[in-house]
Amino acid sequence: MKLCGKIIILSLILFGFFNIGYGQNTIKELRKRQDVLSKAIEQTEKALQSIQKQRVRTINQLYLLNRQIKRRGEL
Repeated sequence: MKLCGKIIILSLILFGFFNIGYGQNTIKELRKRQDVLSKAIEQTEKALQSIQKQRVRTINQLYLLNRQIKRRGEL
């Protein structure tokens, strides 16, 4: 019975060490994934800002063209 108890305790200790190591690997993997996702979000934000700038330029061009058409019509 005492031998069985020692085996159980030893098994629990070894199991605990394996879980600690597994948890650390998981944390490292999650941090790497977080970094990848953060970079992807930054790239998306830059692309959205670029599109917004292009949109503003296009609206300005449309405004100027409409104004030019109106003035030519008056001419």
